[in-house]
Amino acid sequence: MADTQAQRLGRIEEKIDKITDNLSAMATAVAVVNTKVGDLEERRAESHARANKLSERLDHIPECMHDVKSKVGLSTKIMYGVGAALGAAIINEIVKLI
Repeated sequence: MADTQAQRLGRIEEKIDKITDNLSAMATAVAVVNTKVGDLEERRAESHARANKLSERLDHIPECMHDVKSKVGLSTKIMYGVGAALGAAIINEIVKLI
């Protein structure tokens, strides 16, 4: 009877050792997963920050386009004025020759 109890205790100790080993392996795996989750959380925050910066830049584009449009409009008016003055000068010279 003492042998059977000793064998039984030996099997119980083996099972407890296996459980302990598995628990330590699980704890290591949980630590690795927590580290990865932390890294992913940091990357997500950085991605949101980049997206917000891009959104702000895109919001600023209509203002820049308005400035460009006004400058192009002014340049066009100046060129028409120069062209008209040049045309008038050419016509004036032609009229003088005739």
